[in-house]
Amino acid sequence: MTRKGKCYFYGSKHNKIPDDSIEDLISKADYVLLEGFDTRNKWLALKKQPCAIVIIGGMLLYLSLILRFPKDMKYVESIATKMGKKTEYVDSSLTEVFSSNPLPVTLLSYGSCIVEVILLSVPLSLLLLSKVGIPVVGILAKGLLLLSHLLPKSVVLLIIQIVIFILIATAAIVTPLLIPIATFKRFVSRINNSFRDPKVIERARELIERGYNVLIIRGCDHKNFIIEGLQKYSINCKVIHECPRILDLFRDLLYGIVVALARISRPLNKKPLQAKRHHRASKAHGPLTGDDAIRT
Repeated sequence: MTRKGKCYFYGSKHNKIPDDSIEDLISKADYVLLEGFDTRNKWLALKKQPCAIVIIGGMLLYLSLILRFPKDMKYVESIATKMGKKTEYVDSSLTEVFSSNPLPVTLLSYGSCIVEVILLSVPLSLLLLSKVGIPVVGILAKGLLLLSHLLPKSVVLLIIQIVIFILIATAAIVTPLLIPIATFKRFVSRINNSFRDPKVIERARELIERGYNVLIIRGCDHKNFIIEGLQKYSINCKVIHECPRILDLFRDLLYGIVVALARISRPLNKKPLQAKRHHRASKAHGPLTGDDAIRT
């Protein structure tokens, strides 16, 4: 009977290169399974489903604005290759997802298209109204009695018009950015458990049952599904590294604020402390009385 190999899981943050301990971890593995969702045929996916433009647009925005340097997998691959280990990118692709046309993805695509059109048309309509709809601005101005008493009515109208213009223009600019990014994040969360992670579980199970030690490098969000999926095959995958939770980050932030405030307040207490020390030094040359004698 073939001895089962061991399994290790390293949770990556993607926007940060893994620490030096990754080399020791790679040395224990025979195979390193990497994450790499194939987005090369995005325009082919767009032809299959035109409303996927919101998802694809969100993907491009997410990769350019938020996840700007996803080089963690290439870094691990280069180290593993130098160490003579076998590496595999085990993941799905945009083409596979949209070719299978799953209902949740289809609903998300068309739903995001409708929402995007509505949210874009409303700000643009209000923007046009704020440019030519002086009566509407006048109605709003009547409600601001305080300003109308302090400033001339023409100035109040101008201020309100400028504020409305800025708010609507901001909404018109931000909406096309936020909606696609949020849609892409939902898209990823829906395909992780149905397309992407099952491939890793199956490949890792196959290698482990053949006696190979396997290291899985994956985003932290994939951990639970993969670990639980392998446990169904009686494979316990040891988690070596995982990303900190939101509560841990919040705790560290509060600790940092407290430390910073303590350092800022230290110079403020320096002079009274020095004066107190000087007072004690002057008293040391005199006779010991009362509490001084007791403390000594």
